[in-house]
Amino acid sequence: MKLPAILKSVLPWIVYPGVMSVSLLLQLILLRLGIETATSSYISITLGIGFIVFFELVLPYNQEWKPNKSEVKTDLIFAFLIQVLLPKFLTLLVAITLVELLKESNILISYYWIHESSIFTQVLFMIVIAEFFRYWLHRGAHNWYPLWRLHAVHHSPEKLYWLNTSRFHPLEKSLQFLLDALPFILLGVSSEVIATYFVFYAVNGFFQHSNINIRMGWLNYIISSAQLHRWHHSKVIKESNSNYGNNLIIWDIIFGTWFLPKNKTVAELGLLNPSYPMGFTDQMKTPFTPEIDRKEIELLNLSDIVQNIQVKLLLFIANLMYKLPFERSLHNPMKEQNKLLMKMISTNKNTEYGVEQNFSIINSFHDFIQNIPIQDYENLRDFIERQEETKTPCLTEAQPDYYAVTSGTTGRPKYIPVLNQTIKQYQRTLSIYYCAQKKLEKELFSGKILAFPGACYEGILKGGSPYGSISGLMYNMMPKCLQKKHVVPIEVFSIENHKLKYQLIIRLALQYPNLYYIVAANPSTYLKIMEILNEDIH
Repeated sequence: MKLPAILKSVLPWIVYPGVMSVSLLLQLILLRLGIETATSSYISITLGIGFIVFFELVLPYNQEWKPNKSEVKTDLIFAFLIQVLLPKFLTLLVAITLVELLKESNILISYYWIHESSIFTQVLFMIVIAEFFRYWLHRGAHNWYPLWRLHAVHHSPEKLYWLNTSRFHPLEKSLQFLLDALPFILLGVSSEVIATYFVFYAVNGFFQHSNINIRMGWLNYIISSAQLHRWHHSKVIKESNSNYGNNLIIWDIIFGTWFLPKNKTVAELGLLNPSYPMGFTDQMKTPFTPEIDRKEIELLNLSDIVQNIQVKLLLFIANLMYKLPFERSLHNPMKEQNKLLMKMISTNKNTEYGVEQNFSIINSFHDFIQNIPIQDYENLRDFIERQEETKTPCLTEAQPDYYAVTSGTTGRPKYIPVLNQTIKQYQRTLSIYYCAQKKLEKELFSGKILAFPGACYEGILKGGSPYGSISGLMYNMMPKCLQKKHVVPIEVFSIENHKLKYQLIIRLALQYPNLYYIVAANPSTYLKIMEILNEDIH
């Protein structure tokens, strides 16, 4: 069927919202008319399927994705057994049994649900909550081999069309049931709400795999659409490790796995293993056979998965607390810099140095330029050393907690005072830097990290304060979940024999195949590593 040009340009934008709205509206009308919930939901879903099949015929995304008879037959078996019969069986076997046990034990958890809210509000809450748990289950399936063996069944098709959204191994489908439907059944959510949720869940799922040339626009930041989900089925692992959302995509946005490149279309779909079986019976057995290709995923153990979740949450919080406010401040950087300068002047105006330089008359950046001369370290050395020895405010009002020491290659070592607020500023700066790095490369912190800080503690000054490398201090103070991502313990960087230290670093780093990120203060470090590697090889 050939569509007029105007329809070809307009339909891609209205197919999804139109069909979804009609399906949900029909569901609500049938419920109002007193139609039984299972019947109403199946009627609404069937109508949605009818529209999706029609638009796959008249508005296809990829002509080569049209299924053959064998594929349709296999996917019908999956749809009937896995998507229709299995949930009913699990509801009878697990959900009803647990509900009865709760009643017998007089445990009332229905109190924790918003039963008095509208159907729409309750369905929205269900989707958002269920999506959070489904997101992590799905993400875990791409990073933990036992789960991937099951999930590979879903990724086996090399084309997408509406019916193969049902292609799941029953064990994985059972895990999904435990996280989305079961908790809400136990909470006593009404059958009308669950049925309406089921309509959205099903129609969106069929759309997600549909071979329809749809355009979602801003909805791609809310809905887990076909435009996003096609990339999730890419044969390129870097592309498929994204867009884990089942119905919504919000958790992918929050945790940095949203992926939709501009002006590019997905290439090959499916698994890397060309001999992966495609029949229903074979796919039921394949997860339990050793022949499945382990190279399909980046293998992680449970500890790695937990660490990755912790790091993602940490970066999400850092993004809200530090990166976003910093980006807002860039709209007027001079205003922010002046505010910071005036705060520093005000805080330290009563120190010996502040009185000497008349900090009390400094009221602006221009006053500072005109009245305060440029200083080098030697002009300040006496203030720094006397403050350390006497613990009186010579240079800074606050007493330094630590001193960052330079190498002293051109003279005496320089001891830079590090205040508590300085440490917080360093941590804030590093947080912003890590967030920016993560935005450039979403998988950056998924693997291990090799960094080259200096020694955290190199000695003690006369006044009792420790001194060392600020990079070592930051390394030592980083959150535990980030420390565990680093392949070299902080103690190694205190080894005085440089060659031995680098040899140990190399040995520690080479044992990790998933080394994603290497960072050093200067290029000479990399040259030194290569030099020692070449020496040891030869």
